[in-house]
Amino acid sequence: MKMPYSVSSKKRTSPSKVARDAFNVYDPDIRRQSLAQLSSAPFGGEEPYVRMYRMLLDDRDPTVRAVCLKALGDHGSVEDAQKMIPFLEDEVAFVRWEAAKALKKVHWPSAVNPLIKTLREDEDVDVRMTTAAALGQYAQVSVFQALVGALDDRNFGVVNAARNSLKTLTGQDYGTDGVWWLTWADNHRGKLFEQQQAYYWQ
Repeated sequence: MKMPYSVSSKKRTSPSKVARDAFNVYDPDIRRQSLAQLSSAPFGGEEPYVRMYRMLLDDRDPTVRAVCLKALGDHGSVEDAQKMIPFLEDEVAFVRWEAAKALKKVHWPSAVNPLIKTLREDEDVDVRMTTAAALGQYAQVSVFQALVGALDDRNFGVVNAARNSLKTLTGQDYGTDGVWWLTWADNHRGKLFEQQQAYYWQ
């Protein structure tokens, strides 16, 4: 999914000026550009700036919400997952996508059910694909079942992401045929995740 924003390469300004621009109430483009610039800076993960990303997460402009989610995914704490989860239901697809990407980077068990719901119901391919990847860190039966279900998705990218997550969770590879996965699971009740592999969000 191509994001509707990019970081400007204009002349450098002081961090304090950029931070003030993040609160410009008149121009969302200025807010978005300043937040993107701050989050990509070497100091962008310092606590005062992380607090800023949290504060502006509910901005009325979707591009600002999206850049704040990305910034929290890069610099926030595990607890920020609580703030990310509601944006899986944002009205704008690229905001939901950034929320799913951010949730790939944190382990928060309460995110499982919202991620499963998004995988099953979201109309956007990139959101479903990213959600399938994010679920690869949760060794739960409900996750296994949701990922097997996603093997029937109409988009191959989603199918492939679900397969990769199943491989990570089980250490097995039965391709993209859900019947084979379910047959294997039926013969390994209680042992689905004995050979779980390391999860990498990238």
